[in-house]
Amino acid sequence: MLSLIAAVLLLQSGVSATLDPIVIKGSKFFYQTNGTQFYMKGVAYQSGVSSNGTVGSNGYTDPLADADLCKRDIPYLQLLGTNLIRTYAIDPTQDHSQCMAMLDAAGIYVISDLSEPNTSIDRAAPTWDTTLYTRYTGVIDALANYTNVVGFFAGNEVTNNASYTAASAFVKAAVRDSKAYIASKGYRTIGVGYAADDDASIRSDVTDYFDCGDDAETIDFWGANIYSWCGDSDFVTSQYNLRTEEFANYSVPVFFAEYGCNQVPGGAANRPFSEVATLFGSQMNDIWSGGIVYEYFEEDNDYGLVTIEADSSVSTLADFNSLSSQIQSVTVTGVNSASYTPTNTAKRACPTIDATWQASTDLPPTPNEDVYDQIGDLFGEVCGYNSGKPCVGITTDAANGTYGQYSMCNSIQRLSYAFNAYHQEQNTDQACDFAGSAQLAQSASATGTCSSILSSASASASSGGSGSGSGSGSGSSSSASSSKKKNAADSVTVGASLGIGKACLAIYVTIAVLSGAVVKSIKKDIISQNLSTRLIRLTIIAMGIDAGFDMVPCLSKGAVDRRNWDSFFKAIKKKRYENDDLVEIKHNYIVFKAGEYPELPFEGHKFLRFSSNISGSYAKGVWEYIETVTQVAQISFGSRIHTWNEASDNWGFYDWQEVSISFRSYEQPDEPETPTTIAPYVFRTDPINELNPQPFRIQPVEARDSPSMSLMENIIATKLKALSKAQQRQFLSLHNNFPGKHPFSGVMRTNALPCGPGSEIGGVYPTICPINHSCRPNAHNS
Repeated sequence: MLSLIAAVLLLQSGVSATLDPIVIKGSKFFYQTNGTQFYMKGVAYQSGVSSNGTVGSNGYTDPLADADLCKRDIPYLQLLGTNLIRTYAIDPTQDHSQCMAMLDAAGIYVISDLSEPNTSIDRAAPTWDTTLYTRYTGVIDALANYTNVVGFFAGNEVTNNASYTAASAFVKAAVRDSKAYIASKGYRTIGVGYAADDDASIRSDVTDYFDCGDDAETIDFWGANIYSWCGDSDFVTSQYNLRTEEFANYSVPVFFAEYGCNQVPGGAANRPFSEVATLFGSQMNDIWSGGIVYEYFEEDNDYGLVTIEADSSVSTLADFNSLSSQIQSVTVTGVNSASYTPTNTAKRACPTIDATWQASTDLPPTPNEDVYDQIGDLFGEVCGYNSGKPCVGITTDAANGTYGQYSMCNSIQRLSYAFNAYHQEQNTDQACDFAGSAQLAQSASATGTCSSILSSASASASSGGSGSGSGSGSGSSSSASSSKKKNAADSVTVGASLGIGKACLAIYVTIAVLSGAVVKSIKKDIISQNLSTRLIRLTIIAMGIDAGFDMVPCLSKGAVDRRNWDSFFKAIKKKRYENDDLVEIKHNYIVFKAGEYPELPFEGHKFLRFSSNISGSYAKGVWEYIETVTQVAQISFGSRIHTWNEASDNWGFYDWQEVSISFRSYEQPDEPETPTTIAPYVFRTDPINELNPQPFRIQPVEARDSPSMSLMENIIATKLKALSKAQQRQFLSLHNNFPGKHPFSGVMRTNALPCGPGSEIGGVYPTICPINHSCRPNAHNS
């Protein structure tokens, strides 16, 4: 209590003690003046934004813009022994001076993400454009002059599985341009890094990619979001030993950007934080520079250290005291900068492009507003025309390192370029009226360096050749035609027999769905600026855009998946829509009465997709449901949530026939099942035991019963060590539906198949095990 009172008095007195900036030398952080090594004893400090970047429906709250809240919370952060906070989204237009001064006086540094939930690099459809660049540089401008800012994250878990590796090229471009911007503005040297999730299938490639190449485009530090130490684990069981070995020769500082597993009995409030002593102990403190606990505020995802009461007062949870005790008990000194000579100076080798890794070392170009202001104000794509020729200047291919001159523009500006390129290809003033929905007007001519760049790009589009600059555009060179065309690479058919006259220009787009069975369209008014002389108002007509998310892979009937689905379902039913008249609870599912009436079943293993048509008058209100349900699902299931939106040329994982079968299964609950004798081990559940009475007794194999999972973990680890490196990587690349204290056993439980009918022995077969992931069994013992 004494320290709390002292902290309050310090804040109220207005004492200002400007903190010594933190600098980077080799693979360590140091205080700039006295050279003492700096270790992060951090806490994630932001309400409303989850660890995977999702946000509540009301937007995000800038945690550094409200002086009263900072004044309320900083004493509690001091009680935790906190010397650094991580913020995920700040508003660069707000004043942060009071909070930053209070944090400074309390001895607390800040590391902040540059993105925010609605302005970030989309892993499924990545871009590095002017909107993102403006956001990133705005945050840098807002915080760079505070000496207690340690650095910035250019991305957080953007590439979180093998499906999204191409996105890393765009994040690395953001790293490059953020570093260059800091230097160009004359700010002190502030590091820019990346925070990665702990996905075994891509872990090494992502780690290598951001540390390979020229210093100007590589990260200054690496943050790892690691939740493998659950409860009272240990250095080996948690695989902290393996992560430490992997970073032993890394060239930049590494730290835990998030940690604090909540998979313990009683949830996050019972976290013992026993990992703290190991993280700051002799086994790790020569490699790791500490870590950041997730998180200060208690929210739906159950990771909090405190709860905020209705009167805005703070109540600490049990894990608050556990963390405080653990942090206060560690003492770590490290080395002094003057006596430290970095030995880890070699960069990592860049991963090779293959079926798994799709990010080239050739990065997207730096966004440049001087060019984009000449292009115009549009949204969408017209790349179905003329085999993609109009889009030569805006296409991107991260695997081959080719990027069009305007690929760094935002989507509105990219379409402006593409439509004008198409207009020039048609070379006709054939009139059309379309009820006067478009008109032509004169525009200002391009000047200066912008003029030469635009001319180069226009010539490139006319020839169908590749672009120039930081990357190059790629596209087909087939000639223009007034006939109807269809690209073999996609399902968009475009009517190209269109003219441009003084009255209007219109583009008709038809999208073939399910082999032409459904035609959809949407109407949007957009404006395009001709690259040379004219401003054209365009009307795109397309109907029936669908959007939503798929569960990939789908859920099993196992206890962990059922528990997670139940938690997600309760959050939707009780906390979100309990009093919503448009949300109706049926016998076996919930229906949202908007759009196409999307549904959520009571039984999670039947679920594949939550989606609806989001265009047209009848779709009113459905987008808010899709957005909110998606956000809650992302909190509950993380990277298993595959979001898609046909308006952005993103498509669902499952075909509609599979989805239709899934929907029909909602109507009837499952019949009781008879388990095989391996069921308790593979699924951690026994349907017969749960039903009671038991028709027969399940006898578990020795050391495979759930109380002996630690022993099983050690057995599997021993077996793995005897395998080749390639076989080990193959095993670790398999999906783990049970993350936490026993990762090897989790892979086994997720993928093991019984060795014959009624067998008590199970095995993992790397090729055949995916049949165990089907939501509807497609293979049986015979």
